[in-house]
Amino acid sequence: LTNLDVSQNTALTDLRCGINQLTKLDVSNNTALTYLNCESNQLTSLTLGNITPLKSLYCRSNQLTSLNVNKSLQTLSCSSNQLTNLDLSKNTALNNLDCCDNIYSIFISSDGIFSLGDFPAGFDPQKASNWTGAAYDSKTNLLKDFTSKSVTYKYDCGNYQTVTFTLECTFAEICGVKVNSDNVVVTYSDDTSRTYSFDEVTDEIVDFMIDYDFDSCIAFVNAFTAKEGTLILTHPQLEA
Repeated sequence: LTNLDVSQNTALTDLRCGINQLTKLDVSNNTALTYLNCESNQLTSLTLGNITPLKSLYCRSNQLTSLNVNKSLQTLSCSSNQLTNLDLSKNTALNNLDCCDNIYSIFISSDGIFSLGDFPAGFDPQKASNWTGAAYDSKTNLLKDFTSKSVTYKYDCGNYQTVTFTLECTFAEICGVKVNSDNVVVTYSDDTSRTYSFDEVTDEIVDFMIDYDFDSCIAFVNAFTAKEGTLILTHPQLEA
């Protein structure tokens, strides 16, 4: 199934539509629903509305980036999605929670930072703690000083429930280097460029030159020593 409309089935109490190819599901009209299993689809949107009788929700293995759950839930399985936060502050009846392996992809620009303001709605940085793989600056609401492609944090969801979420990081890559007589200009895959003094040249920049033009790397060393000449390097795959 790629589409499922149950808006007219208002007496429905049990819906099991897992292992399909649904991208969205709206059960807000199904006010008698007590059990919903929509696991293993491709859901990016799940609209629950205010279904008071709903006791069990299984929505794991989808592509959800946000989830507003009903306060009547007793069982919630939402693992293997792309959630960055979860609000369970009103779910006093919840006694079974499975929310592991939620991985959200982020892009780190050439300046090496990521704004938590770019997260999906609902994320509260004050509820996040124990960051690993990056440092969180509360004054600027930025992640910086990345040490890993995988960043994790613990999130206080309310009602004594704490969940660990994961960020999968993709970093802007070097796609070009221009060596001048007194500095190095580096262009990145996010269409930005940064100027470095010779003292600021990183191993990553040197590795780029070695990987794509060893002779030019020697020329860079000569330029570093003699402080003269201009050298331009471009990733071969990006020349076109």
